[in-house]
Amino acid sequence: YRADLTAGLGFADSDTFDLVFSNLVLSHIEEWVPVFEEFARVLRPQGALVVTTVHPQYLRSRDDVEDYYTVSEIANDWPDAEIPTFYRPVNEVISPFLEAGFRLQTVDEPQPRDAYEDHHPKRYREVRNRPEIVVVRAQVDEATP
Repeated sequence: YRADLTAGLGFADSDTFDLVFSNLVLSHIEEWVPVFEEFARVLRPQGALVVTTVHPQYLRSRDDVEDYYTVSEIANDWPDAEIPTFYRPVNEVISPFLEAGFRLQTVDEPQPRDAYEDHHPKRYREVRNRPEIVVVRAQVDEATP
């Protein structure tokens, strides 16, 4: 299915999926809570939400973000398309999960494998010093009404 996440997931019934996986999409959405509430709606009990998003440190260093604590739109040079990208501090990455009724299971900042250094030494050093991705796994909190 192809859908605008900010318009809901009308194609899916409640309690339908065991897993919702969002890979590098949410950095292009300003308000996460309604999207996460919709993810919670379509997940079955014990279902999981896994999100990968651009790490705030990466955007901050790449785009010269002035105000660490404020969600802000940043310029992104995509060929032939205007796609907004939103910088958000760490608390604005984590808080929407909790506000939408999720319980965090893991928060990870993946590191490059040592073998990658042989493949691309410069890039390996860059990623070791400036994380690019954050991965969050959460589950609908059964205590949430």
